[in-house]
Amino acid sequence: MRAKAQRATATNSGDAAIGGTSQSSSSSAAGMSFAQGAAAMSPAGTPSESLMLRREPGASPHSADSPEAETGAHSSAKELAGKSGMVSSDSGTQLLSAPDMESNSLASLAQGSPLAFGRAKGDYLEVTAWPGREPTKGWVHFLDAKVQPGLDRADKDKDGDTDHAELGVGYSKIRGKAFIGEPSIDDIKQGSLGDCYLITALGALTTSPGGRKTLREMVSPGGEANTYKVTFTEFVRGMPGPKRAVVVDTWIPSSSGMFHYALKGKAISEESLKTTPLWPVIIEKAYASWKGELVPGKQGYDAIEGGHASQAASEMTGLPSDTVRVTRFRDDADLLAAIKGAVDSGDAVTASSLHKAPREFASSFTGSGNRYRSDPEGAKVVKGSVRIADEASEPIAPKVWDDNKGKLTSRPAGPERNEATGTVDYKDAEFVVEYPKGAAPASADDLALEYKAYGKISASPLVYGRHAYIVRGVEGDRIDVFNPWGKLHPGLVDVATFRKLFRQLSTSPTDLE
Repeated sequence: MRAKAQRATATNSGDAAIGGTSQSSSSSAAGMSFAQGAAAMSPAGTPSESLMLRREPGASPHSADSPEAETGAHSSAKELAGKSGMVSSDSGTQLLSAPDMESNSLASLAQGSPLAFGRAKGDYLEVTAWPGREPTKGWVHFLDAKVQPGLDRADKDKDGDTDHAELGVGYSKIRGKAFIGEPSIDDIKQGSLGDCYLITALGALTTSPGGRKTLREMVSPGGEANTYKVTFTEFVRGMPGPKRAVVVDTWIPSSSGMFHYALKGKAISEESLKTTPLWPVIIEKAYASWKGELVPGKQGYDAIEGGHASQAASEMTGLPSDTVRVTRFRDDADLLAAIKGAVDSGDAVTASSLHKAPREFASSFTGSGNRYRSDPEGAKVVKGSVRIADEASEPIAPKVWDDNKGKLTSRPAGPERNEATGTVDYKDAEFVVEYPKGAAPASADDLALEYKAYGKISASPLVYGRHAYIVRGVEGDRIDVFNPWGKLHPGLVDVATFRKLFRQLSTSPTDLE
């Protein structure tokens, strides 16, 4: 890496965005957002009817003890129109069939239930809510609603439809401390959102005194009860620009009584929160709020699906980052020296994995004659990325690729000019190909499979494709690599293997000294 005085002015020199690998299970990873069905509803999920009281005609439309005193209060329905938010009233609210208190109730909505705001009519908002299996449109009084960064639209139920009620996803009020001791890499854990690059940047900043100072200084009290101010730096043409302060409350996305995005899997309980620092979810929410204002068609958390760890780090430190392709280093020693120098200087160091499985790490084929099969473990295939080639047979069998719809095909080949055909299961990474008569490979070993993957591209070391990782340092000729999921770490990776599995390396200074 270049010395700090010679750093590039751009935050992402040729740095392709990470596709947003999010945590799923111990055996696989989804390329986009993880969807986990929840049998039990969280406090922000669908409540029982006994918890909801419909207002009598003429009653006040807003309970006296609901959180209107917190940040986000609005004076009219028009101020909320077209945004995203939640039910804010302590006692919940009714989803009405018309913008009139006398109209029929379509459903009862608990406090924290997610809402997508539409048009305003008088004091009422047309909204989309998720009280059951299907999204339902209706009306709520604007004083029972509050703007929040919208939940990720890629949250899917088991049928692939956006269904926050099925997932039990809503907003829960969190009462805890932003910091408990110094920020630690053990504090981070990516959840059901494809923002691995952001969580990686946060984790990388915890590895140096300068980075930890940055995190502490960027989070401060928000001026009102249960709020925080998070300060970022805007970059203009690759150079640091104005500061951007974002004030957020502590209504945090949750499911089944646990955090849903950052800190996923940690319980939202009084006892658990005593030992759970909240700075990762506070910064994530502020980042989503900021970017949701900048990205057309996005409302919040969906605006931070996919991105660059180097850019996110720069927006937190206020200093430009360097990004270089791993292949640009002269040799293994040059790469090791660059990483060691950056870590010793207190830089936040991150790496992005390959988008596709390197050939030597891809699964081999089995079969004989005209029909062959490959079943790599744990990978989720990017549509349109499959290539199967015969590298040794005489004559060479035709090249095969996928059609984005699950079918494998080739140009006509063989004496009968027939095409090779087959299928690909993108979700489970299963490939079956059948060659025409006279055009099959001599052996299954002659077939080479290449594809872009959202999932596992290497079992040992354990590496997932299109994913950002934290580089913690160097031990001998091995590089210490940490997964922002908080588990399934590659660990110590020898430098030769690192060069085969990772495509880019980024360093972000945490000070100018």
